[in-house]
Amino acid sequence: MNVIDIHGHIGTWHDFFIPQPSATWLTEMSARIGIDATGVSHTVAIGFDTPAGNRMAIAAANKSSGRLGVWLVANPHRPKDVELIREQLSESHVWGIKVHPDVHEYAITDRGYAPYLSLAQELGVPVLSHGETRSHWSDPSQLAEVSNRYHGLVVLIGHSGLWHDSL
Repeated sequence: MNVIDIHGHIGTWHDFFIPQPSATWLTEMSARIGIDATGVSHTVAIGFDTPAGNRMAIAAANKSSGRLGVWLVANPHRPKDVELIREQLSESHVWGIKVHPDVHEYAITDRGYAPYLSLAQELGVPVLSHGETRSHWSDPSQLAEVSNRYHGLVVLIGHSGLWHDSL
């Protein structure tokens, strides 16, 4: 495996463009353009039903012949999901935990994310976060603070330079 896209979505979302919602389309298009594997989260997990969406992503990855990896969505408003995510992290094709601070309107540095970040640190799995410059919830400086707070935790940032005029 040589080319990996670490940030993709399956499903539909009201606030950003997803050309086709299906995992099949995503894997076929990725193969066509030379991407060997894509890390995905399901949009249902981001916004509506975190456990169900994570199960949907795992099911899609299990059918993808290794072409999809899963980022389990961690919702800071659902602290009871920590143990379920612990179990799901042992599933094949699961790459780590994904957080959406801006969608959940919850700062990555606040206590609701702490159990998920501690879990990732404990198990040695990476955390992928959307990061938006000037965001109250996910400014890259906040993500650096998280990395410093959780020694050894790998924090991957998607969209860290979203607003070009901030520099």
